[in-house]
Amino acid sequence: MNEQVEFEKTEVYIHEKPIEEDINGLLIEPEKVGGRLQIVKNKFSNFVRFLPNGLEAGTQDEWTLVMNSSVLSYSKDTTNETCTIENKNKNLNKYKFQFDIHELSSVRRIYQGYGIPCIVFMLLDGRLLPEFYFYKGGSKEFLYALKNYLVFKKDVADPRLWSVQPQNGEKFRQSLYELSLFNEQQENVMKKFLNEPVQSTLLGFSKVTNILRDVIKPSQAESNSKSQFYTYDYKPNTQDQPDEISDLMDSLIDDNIHSTQNDGYEMVTKVDLGPMPIVERGPTLKKEDISFDNDGKILEPERIKEIIFRGGVENSLRKYIWKFLLNYFDWDSNEKSRAEKRKMRFDDYYRMKQQWKTITEEQKMKFSLLKERESLIEKDVQRTDRSQEQFKLDDSKDLVQMKEILMTYNMYNFDLGYVQGMSDLLAPIMVIMENEVDSFWCFAGFMNKIELNFHMDQLDIKLQLNNLKILLEFFDSKFSDYLDKNESSNMYFCFRWILILFKREFSFKEINRIWEVIWTDLPCRNFHLLISISILLMKKDDIMSNNYGFNEILKFINDLSGRIDLEKSLKHAEGLYLQLKNYENVPSNICEIVGLPKAINKEIEETQSKFLYTDFGTESKLTPVSSCHSLKKHDDSVEILDNIN
Repeated sequence: MNEQVEFEKTEVYIHEKPIEEDINGLLIEPEKVGGRLQIVKNKFSNFVRFLPNGLEAGTQDEWTLVMNSSVLSYSKDTTNETCTIENKNKNLNKYKFQFDIHELSSVRRIYQGYGIPCIVFMLLDGRLLPEFYFYKGGSKEFLYALKNYLVFKKDVADPRLWSVQPQNGEKFRQSLYELSLFNEQQENVMKKFLNEPVQSTLLGFSKVTNILRDVIKPSQAESNSKSQFYTYDYKPNTQDQPDEISDLMDSLIDDNIHSTQNDGYEMVTKVDLGPMPIVERGPTLKKEDISFDNDGKILEPERIKEIIFRGGVENSLRKYIWKFLLNYFDWDSNEKSRAEKRKMRFDDYYRMKQQWKTITEEQKMKFSLLKERESLIEKDVQRTDRSQEQFKLDDSKDLVQMKEILMTYNMYNFDLGYVQGMSDLLAPIMVIMENEVDSFWCFAGFMNKIELNFHMDQLDIKLQLNNLKILLEFFDSKFSDYLDKNESSNMYFCFRWILILFKREFSFKEINRIWEVIWTDLPCRNFHLLISISILLMKKDDIMSNNYGFNEILKFINDLSGRIDLEKSLKHAEGLYLQLKNYENVPSNICEIVGLPKAINKEIEETQSKFLYTDFGTESKLTPVSSCHSLKKHDDSVEILDNIN
């Protein structure tokens, strides 16, 4: 039988037993069988084959095909071909697998055990093949090769699951974009946006093409497709769930008036929030605004945070105050406790730093995940804020320090590790702190607030974009309708704003101001979403008067970088909050998003719950977990302001 190996990955393993822990909680090296995973072509079809090491001599002439409850074995010698059904329970033959590529139902890529990427195949009859572990990497490349033969659709419930779709020309073109979450040099901007949202959105949307629209907003048939299997930690809701990105709203009519029928209710809504309240910003926080008791504890911390919210922090004072805003120090700490905590923080940092510093190159070869993250950090550090004085030179000590902080954070929070975009958040903190250890712990505090933004499934980002759409629909239904009609209701054009909290939208000086305002947790939960709404409302006339469509909206929003009036945006955002606060009938889901008290009247609340409600399974999911939580503590000492660490 003439065969051709179209693609091959070596050092792929099947575990004979699941990875287990010893009595100390340490992972036990599993018993495993190594081999090569191939895509093979013959005159009849294409096959996926796993060939254990030691059976190379029979590569072309011997294999085992999974078929129903039996195993179909094929062998060939010099005189004839035989095909028999049997169970091979001895030696390595039982680990040989092959299936027709068109028998594949779905494929799932996950990390197991030591963080080793693992691929799980499911066939059309519902059976799972053994898990294939890629100890030297290459799982992404293997899936990328599969897309040349099959049409894939990412599951809306589990982004790690790809289901095989019926093949036709348009669907096949769509899969080329959807499945390309891999670092291919020839990837265009659209592939990267769909599958490397962190990196691609930071680079901009200036090269957006029409194909993205088709991928982001799938057809109804695609939206209703269901995954056929789940494994391990992912537990889907058993009820049908709508596409949380495409189906945010029910059908809308008219420019201002919406009529929605739901379970016997018919609501006609045209919200009149009254005139925008006049909001005044204030002066920055200065030394003289801060008072201490005899032990060095900050007095009236809530007043301090109110001043910060109104006007930010004087630059010379940021090194000190940011440590409280980012939970390096507690607001109710005294001078002595802060000194002790800082010493402990230094010890902890250098201990974690030594953990990765002392790993040998030989160890790294067997610790592929660490090596991959280090490589990614090195690349990102070299392109982060290079226009800033501290980071201009290639041999800058600050660039070296940035890498070391990010590598140490990788050890500190290894489950999350390093994700593209984190270096953007670290750079301003380093400039303010001027100290490696202080920068690390402030960065860690910042990440505690927004960690879920960087999870691979991007569920928290999607929830926040959904909340953004709900808020926009409430404040300006006409503009919301316009976005719906132009296939922009998913709010993906705001992705970068949410991911790194406007880092790319404002100057280096301005980003310090907007971050410290957000860090106060005033005046409400998710104030960053109200800032986003304010920017959109201030720019809506440009979008609507020019009749911008999907592509133009993406480019227009991207090009706003460096051209947004920060103070005006903050005033407008606070004005929106005050309008909500003063309005008597705020829907309960809006209250949930911004943290306002819900309506007491049960009948009113039940009615309001039908207004602009997007079902994610549970209403509690409407508020992103990553929203900044209040810091209800206080802190620091009288003379310390003259001796800031």
